Amino acid sequence: MTRPPPIDELRRRLAEGEVEEVRRALARRATVGPGEGESHVELGELCEEAGLFELARVEYEAALATDPDDRRALRLLADLCEARGDRDRLLRYLSAAAERRPGDGEVLVRLVPELQARSLTRHLARVLARAEEAGADPDLLAGLRGPASPSEEEGIALLPHDADLVRFLQLFGGREDMHARQWFDRARGVGFTPVPQPLTVHLLRNHVLGNVTLGVYPIRLDGTVGFFALDIDLERKVLEHHRSDGEALVRFRETLRRETLAWIRFLTDLGLPPLVEDSGYKGRHLWVHLAEPLDAARIRFLGQRLLAARPEPEFPVSVEFFPKQGRRRGKGLGNLIKLPLGIHRRTGRRAVFLGPEGEVVREPWEHLRNLEPVTPETVDDALARLDALAPAPRAPEAPSDEEKEPDVRLGPLPILRPPRWTEGDFEVDPEVRHLLACCPVLAALKEKVDRGEALDYDEQVVLRHTLGHLPQGVLAFNYLLGRLPDVRPEMPLKSTLRGSPSSCARIRQRLPRLAGEVSCSCSFSFAPGSYPTPLLHLRTLPESPPKDPDPREKTERLARAYAALCRRGESLGGEREALERELCRRLENAPDRRLVLEEGVYRLVDREGVTELLWEPAAEEKPEERPEGEPEGAA
Repeated sequence: MTRPPPIDELRRRLAEGEVEEVRRALARRATVGPGEGESHVELGELCEEAGLFELARVEYEAALATDPDDRRALRLLADLCEARGDRDRLLRYLSAAAERRPGDGEVLVRLVPELQARSLTRHLARVLARAEEAGADPDLLAGLRGPASPSEEEGIALLPHDADLVRFLQLFGGREDMHARQWFDRARGVGFTPVPQPLTVHLLRNHVLGNVTLGVYPIRLDGTVGFFALDIDLERKVLEHHRSDGEALVRFRETLRRETLAWIRFLTDLGLPPLVEDSGYKGRHLWVHLAEPLDAARIRFLGQRLLAARPEPEFPVSVEFFPKQGRRRGKGLGNLIKLPLGIHRRTGRRAVFLGPEGEVVREPWEHLRNLEPVTPETVDDALARLDALAPAPRAPEAPSDEEKEPDVRLGPLPILRPPRWTEGDFEVDPEVRHLLACCPVLAALKEKVDRGEALDYDEQVVLRHTLGHLPQGVLAFNYLLGRLPDVRPEMPLKSTLRGSPSSCARIRQRLPRLAGEVSCSCSFSFAPGSYPTPLLHLRTLPESPPKDPDPREKTERLARAYAALCRRGESLGGEREALERELCRRLENAPDRRLVLEEGVYRLVDREGVTELLWEPAAEEKPEERPEGEPEGAA
């Protein structure tokens, strides 16, 4: 059998777009292993770039089997497992590395959040104790120690019978074929991952025991819901800004308490008494369960009427209603809501039920047994009473034939919206601007795009796995891709990336020439023991004080972005004119004075003695409707 080409040859072919040929060659290479001068790690990286993730994992594991202290292989393997959501295998690798190197800060930074997320307190205590004995950085250990759950001190009866869990599932169940699992990462915050499996009694037991934290998508497959809920929260940015101001926090919590009590009284007066829950982080959930599933659109309308009938909450409290949608669209799941009685992964606090005076309910299962869901008639009555309080706007009656205007069929006026990201946003967005100012490699890649130069595959990957981990960075990255001549269809991002961003070492490995030219040597002395990545620079970004809601804020941002574009337009005006003159000269020599591109057609036209360059864009296909999702607005 002919030996597959060497890694360098396969990497060159992959860069030229021969993806399928490279994949077939790598599948054959897996049976013979690395060649002379090659390594399992290099082979694994190439497999990962080609999309052969399982083969990449096998190669990284082979590297660790050869050298258990191969830090590069471990880092790549952990990145791969985290990106693919394989948390069990990730925990196993990191635990084994901590056994060999208990004081390794890089391993601890990744292992400790995994143990905290699973509430493996004994394992966590052992890891931290061994790290302290091995001389790990005390500041690092202090930062890694998270708050313990107070549920045991509160004496809550948490061990349920199967019948209790069945009742819990009946009350809080949502979409039948899907649920969500909460995760927390110190760098990225808190979020949820959709899990395409039904919610079961076994999963709920693990949720209550703190092994996982689960959420549900309220809209069922038949378009109905079995409950609705209100999420009453304190604004997170305000809490973080005032976390050292005890008096301010006391005021904010009192505002939250007043708003919650007002909503409880309001719902109870309408015949919709809620089940009250401390969400475990910064607010309260008020649950109202239905005696039988009702149409989600009807319940969504009830929510709109409820929110309209109450005055705006006091700053800094916000109120959201679930379900947020009246129906599922396409494959969309709608927004999710976290289930009660679990551990919030960010705070380590249990989401407990509260009594009439705000006290913790010690017997939650008995509390649920005494719950009385509301009937459809009660919902109708509540809607009627809300309509009496503030009538819902109704559509105007249709005019008579004599009153109708002639049907001229002009069609709707176009809705003009500013682009989601512009060149000016690179100067306006604080995180993206700060990152480009601090990381010379990312700044150099941005400058290449500005000069109209193409980015090769590795350069695009580096931008993707750095900017792509920022919420606004996704828009910035896709904007830069849109200015490149050759982009693979899988390269643009649809949402913020999970997993670990590209490390500085990985960037230097991918772009050795560019890294050498711009002196890529950041030390990150302000973050000892942290995973070295350009995103660490964001820790030096000055915190901006929270602002009261200001209707001018979006307008001011657009104005600053527009001003930045104007400044950039002035500097590029001469270049644009030079290119236009050269293009016109070349088109003059073309047979029909035009150039056909995939995007459209350039043509020269003589009008009243003046030659004009015209651009006719190709007809665009109607974009597909973007399905709804859960990343934003999860409670």
